[in-house]
Amino acid sequence: MTEEIAFTVTEDKETQRIEMKDMPILKDIRVVKVDSKTKEIIKDKFTFGLYEDSECTKLIKEVKANKEDGFVTFEDLRYGTVYIKELKSPKNYELSNRVAKVEINDKGVFVDGAEIQEENEVYSFKFENQKIETPKTRRYEKYVISCNYFYYFNNRTCSISCYKIKK
Repeated sequence: MTEEIAFTVTEDKETQRIEMKDMPILKDIRVVKVDSKTKEIIKDKFTFGLYEDSECTKLIKEVKANKEDGFVTFEDLRYGTVYIKELKSPKNYELSNRVAKVEINDKGVFVDGAEIQEENEVYSFKFENQKIETPKTRRYEKYVISCNYFYYFNNRTCSISCYKIKK
């Protein structure tokens, strides 16, 4: 796409010089972290990588988020295809194995084949993370657990016995 330039040729046939500059069209892509169940923005530290290849072996750059934002922004991306992958997940969330394919061309900006819209000169898409489930523990108030340890060093084995004893 080029910018329209208007000029007028006068009757005195004066020479006019027109200078054309090929300026790349650059796009900013924002990755917003959301919880896979609640769909709420995750405001914590995390890191994403931008790659040349779908196998994510040729890193272009890393971008870190801060606790206040819940997103990372890859700035000034040129036309072409790049891949975005999570490198460090937010605290208490699983690291995602998703690799998002981002295509920027004359038809628009696409993530995994779906077109995304520009808002305030930034193209955004959501990247979900699943929370790490913590097992619920039972509390035994009427019992004390007693453990006996037995080590047998010759064969490198050990035995641990635990018993519930009433208070």
